Amino acid sequence: MIHFNQKGLLMKIWTLFAGMVLASTTSLSAFDLKNDISVVGGYQHGRFDQTNFINLKSAGIFPAGGEQVDSVESRIDLGIVGIDGRLVMPHLDCCCNYPFLNNFYVTGHAIWGFSDGNKFSEETTANFPTGIPQPALYENTKALATGKLKDAQTYDFEVGLGYFLDFSRLCYFSDILNGWALGIEGGYSYHKQALKTKHGDLGVFSSVPLHGQFFEDFGGYNGTKYHNKWSGGWVGAELFYESCAWDIALGYQYHIVEYKGINNTSATGLTQGLTDTSLHSNDAHGNVWTAKANYDVWCGWRIGAIFNYEYWHAKNGGWHLTAPHSTAEGFGTNDFNTSVDASWNAWSVAGTISYEF
Repeated sequence: MIHFNQKGLLMKIWTLFAGMVLASTTSLSAFDLKNDISVVGGYQHGRFDQTNFINLKSAGIFPAGGEQVDSVESRIDLGIVGIDGRLVMPHLDCCCNYPFLNNFYVTGHAIWGFSDGNKFSEETTANFPTGIPQPALYENTKALATGKLKDAQTYDFEVGLGYFLDFSRLCYFSDILNGWALGIEGGYSYHKQALKTKHGDLGVFSSVPLHGQFFEDFGGYNGTKYHNKWSGGWVGAELFYESCAWDIALGYQYHIVEYKGINNTSATGLTQGLTDTSLHSNDAHGNVWTAKANYDVWCGWRIGAIFNYEYWHAKNGGWHLTAPHSTAEGFGTNDFNTSVDASWNAWSVAGTISYEF
């Protein structure tokens, strides 16, 4: 029978980690992480989703019962521009007397995405028991709005603190791992996706006709706003490699965030000024993968590329609904402990021009 010595294994891992830290802080360190500032420009494709469920009876809107599910989806193509940078402590000439600070660095970026002309769709389904005395309501009703966005914008801001471990200082692997280092990072980030409709049409389909029709077109669906906001802390790691002219970095981040959303209906026709819905969830997270490559062209000036994939998801949230212009019984201002599910799934590729010093 094989006996597993967990305590001994943990001690060996800790000894290896401590040795890497001590080796990487010596003045003989072969890996030289430098200050860097980059201008970024490229393309991003994303999918924006919001799904909200409300039990109309438990919410006190329609005592007779019923349920409503509202789903928003938009696939967006954007241009992106921004800056990306890194400041390393020893290259700031501030840590000469504190060798243990030599491997710390500050990293951050600010990226803006912009677009117009993308398509969107919003579908609301409702099921009501027979006999509800609401002439404008249907049994087994679906409302579908489709159209184009006036504009779509994304905002990504991030700042973090990192500490890199120089693998080339490991005695037994110095030749194999020369030029490799691992950065352990953590920080704070803010991300927002904002959509606004331009041209759209809202139609209501029902199994019970209103005004002698099974479908009624309520006209324009313009000016509606949808927002997803994600903010909070993150931890991650970045693997660095540098050679004579090239440097490469592969990174991963896990974000624990607060989610806030907006679904503001200001369309004409049936839903004109009907609802201003704010969404909130503390059960939200994000995963971000990044790959970077840069080539040294001349005296610290470099050209390169960045590929990024990110997935954000929020669930188990609640609504705050305001319906100031609605005449339907039960509408007004309400807080609902209902289900909110929202996500942002996007990838991007961009070129960079940077200066290393």
